[in-house]
Amino acid sequence: MLTSPEKKILLNALSTTTLQIVTGVSVTIEGYAPFDPTDVLACDKQCTTVCVPQVTDVTIVVPDSCECPWTFELKVEYLPKLNSYRVQETFYDPNIYTYTDPNGAVPVNTDIAADIVDQINNDPYAQVTATDQTGGVIRLTEKDCDSDDGTAGFNLYVNSGTIGAITAHVSGILSYAEMFKLFPIRPGTFGSMQTLPASATYCAYYFEIQEIGMKRDISMADVPVHNRREVMFYVDNTLANFAADWDTPLVAEAVAEMGSCLT
Repeated sequence: MLTSPEKKILLNALSTTTLQIVTGVSVTIEGYAPFDPTDVLACDKQCTTVCVPQVTDVTIVVPDSCECPWTFELKVEYLPKLNSYRVQETFYDPNIYTYTDPNGAVPVNTDIAADIVDQINNDPYAQVTATDQTGGVIRLTEKDCDSDDGTAGFNLYVNSGTIGAITAHVSGILSYAEMFKLFPIRPGTFGSMQTLPASATYCAYYFEIQEIGMKRDISMADVPVHNRREVMFYVDNTLANFAADWDTPLVAEAVAEMGSCLT
């Protein structure tokens, strides 16, 4: 079996000729070789979704009895971005914030909260923002999880207190930053007609196709072999004709011939 590397195609414009379908016979897309829908082994569709930032509350508890001066400690551990191309971002990144009563007395939870909030919000390396919820409760929220420098969630540790999740981190799909990684400006393309992502959101359509072709296996004279190929179409879904000239007919063909894999 012959396997072709995955091909990525960016579509920032659509017309009535971009996609042509003969039901059950052929799918023809501009810029790509036609294929028989019955040869599709697998397909998938994903559209841009924004990241949901993590929100977590920390309730500070001062021990009933402690040896003074006593220090409260909050550790914020930023989770690694495993899909980042910057190696240093693929490791855990901890920040530690502490508070000790300046007079050496037993600290008050509200004083601790106010001071820790101030430390975090004035820390240029913090990837969260902090708000004082009163009553010794601090709320931490991811600063940014959609841009190229976006975060991937965080863990919290305290030496005295409780941690309560409010909103879990959910990574975005096909963000603008991610699209530029997939279709970057490469050396030699400056000033050319390089195809780049538009300021838009996208839907990605994946197809794995296996067909019997005329390519021959040199170890088996005159014997046709399976030819497997993969392709991803990234389509601007803000286009006015996105549904009519692309999504609706392609999904209908998938329902009829490919096992509803695009729904």
